[in-house]
Order: sequence, then C-alpha cells, then structure tokens
Amino acid sequence: MSRELITQDYARVALAQHLNVDPAALEASHNLEHDWGVCRLDLVLLALRLEDIEHIDVPFDELADITTVGELSRLFGRWLRTTKKGQPDIRAGQHKRCA
Repeated sequence: MSRELITQDYARVALAQHLNVDPAALEASHNLEHDWGVCRLDLVLLALRLEDIEHIDVPFDELADITTVGELSRLFGRWLRTTKKGQPDIRAGQHKRCA
C-alpha cells in the first residue's frame, strides 16, 4: 500500500474507531455532524490523538472548515505526510455523541 493511501486512510480508520463502526461504512461524502453526530470536540480529540501518536504539531485552526469524511481524510493525510513513520498506530477511542 502506498504512503499516500495510508495517510488518506488514517482519518477514516481513526474516525471509525472513535465511532465504533466499520471504516467501510464511512464514505468521503458523508457529513461528519449530520451523518455521524461528530462535533468539533470530536475532531479536536482525533487531532490530539494524531498529534500524540505521530509526534507532530497539529494546526487545530485548520479543523474549522472540515465538514465531510473526505475533507478530514485529506487534512490528516497532509499532516501525516510531514512525518517519517510508517503505518500509523491508531488506538481505539469511545465516541460519545455531542449534545
């Protein structure tokens, strides 16, 4: 698998684990908030996990305009391309719907 595909899939796998769903259920066009109940806090938590695992500085302000799974995937992919590691180590999290 190419590094590009790994970085693109990172967000999908991390999000799926956060939501406790199969990554295949997440389509690029899905709206994070409307289709999956993901709020801004969830995005920050996912970005914090990425920052912790990959030892990178995440520009959190870039999360402000993210609305779809595909946009999140591309953003995380861009962030990950700055690292030198292989396949990311994604730890499972528990998703609690934002009220």
